[in-house]
Amino acid sequence: MRGIEKETKSKRRMGRHGRQQLSQWSRGRQERYLKDKTGLDLDFLNESGSTKTCPACLTRNRPSGRYYRCKNPICGFTCHRDAVGAINILQKALCGEYTPIGPDIKVRVTYLRAVERWSLDQREAHPKVQCRKARARSSAQNRALSEATQISKPKLANSSTSTDSSVPDQLVVVA
Repeated sequence: MRGIEKETKSKRRMGRHGRQQLSQWSRGRQERYLKDKTGLDLDFLNESGSTKTCPACLTRNRPSGRYYRCKNPICGFTCHRDAVGAINILQKALCGEYTPIGPDIKVRVTYLRAVERWSLDQREAHPKVQCRKARARSSAQNRALSEATQISKPKLANSSTSTDSSVPDQLVVVA
């Protein structure tokens, strides 16, 4: 894909295929890195139709909203749409095709949302770095205070530019 940089502000919008290619631009590189890092042979499955197939009875229908509800009156399976896709992809990876899960299997989905809070894995800044930051803040405050005091003091208009000492200096207040 060449010329993307040139066409960023064009009035014509990209189609679905173009947007998909753009979002998966570095996917091949990431797959190679993962293969090299783990040392495993990776198989990539086509995920199309995985959220439309009921994992309990293999009935196909389109989910509406975030939850999948099977339209088969005998089945009545209900689950989060992404979990249905994950179950079907797992079954396809293990068995080679979509296979129904047992009726005794309970699917529990915990919706995880990013929440800002402290954890043990969180990194702390080194004390010297923290001291430098504190000094920078205090010097900025001192600078602001010194500028405020300079503004409040009256300045002489011709004190630095005056070469003739016979001309009296005028007092000008700068606000």
